[in-house]
Amino acid sequence: DPGSIREQSKQIIKEIAEGKRTGVCFVTEADNDDLHAAGTTPITFLRQVLVLCMYPTLLQDSRFSEDAKCRAKCILSSIKGSSLGSCPHHLGLPLIREHIAEYISTRDNGVKSEPSNLILHSSAQDAIKNTLKLFARTIDGKPTGVLLPIPHPPVYSAWLSELGLYEIGYQLNEKKNWNFNKKQLEKSIADAQCHSVPRVLVAVNPGNPTGQVFSRQNITEIIKLAHKEKLFILADEIYQENVYSETSEFYSFKKVKHELGPPFDRMELASFLSASKESMASAV
Repeated sequence: DPGSIREQSKQIIKEIAEGKRTGVCFVTEADNDDLHAAGTTPITFLRQVLVLCMYPTLLQDSRFSEDAKCRAKCILSSIKGSSLGSCPHHLGLPLIREHIAEYISTRDNGVKSEPSNLILHSSAQDAIKNTLKLFARTIDGKPTGVLLPIPHPPVYSAWLSELGLYEIGYQLNEKKNWNFNKKQLEKSIADAQCHSVPRVLVAVNPGNPTGQVFSRQNITEIIKLAHKEKLFILADEIYQENVYSETSEFYSFKKVKHELGPPFDRMELASFLSASKESMASAV
């Protein structure tokens, strides 16, 4: 139980601080992806750009690198009044969304990404939770059902409980490296219909905590089943840069959906990417 582990770690940290535990100097909390808490040094470029945008007077300071100054000037010039204090666009800074759209188009080998379809958020977790909030309602007296892979990040269960959504677990195939199991998902949907109205399918790819990477065929099966069952796909793809196996390749749900063509290319999909899990951001 991750919650129990965290409580135990807090207790140990408290005992160390009070001098009640000997032989242990510190606790590394490796369960929460907090790289900075584990001693990772922040990337200088990102911090400098942020500081320069917040306080442009420092653009004259020789202690800041020229590439950071150039990036900060580019960002500020795209904002009204050249100030982060001006009223922002409700979807996020247009220039940043344009850059992200270019990245996604490159990632998906030319499948076009529109900045107008992108929303910037303070964190991927908040973005996912806010998306789930859209489904927090009852239908014919039944709660909305959300299909979650087993296993999955514990925070998903906490969100569903908080929002009054019904959790529908579908077992991944451990014997086949935690791949998608179509029959198991169909059974989970059928079994849950007397308790809820299934409307959302969560797919975590690459997997957390399993680490699997869905094949193109896996994703195709998920999309086609979601279309058949009229499910909204929530694709948690925040670990897409963390693929280390030479036999695995990341395919985005957006790319596969587009290449399948009608009627699948018009299905509703929300996919999530986090800067903090990118290889160059290192938890920012």
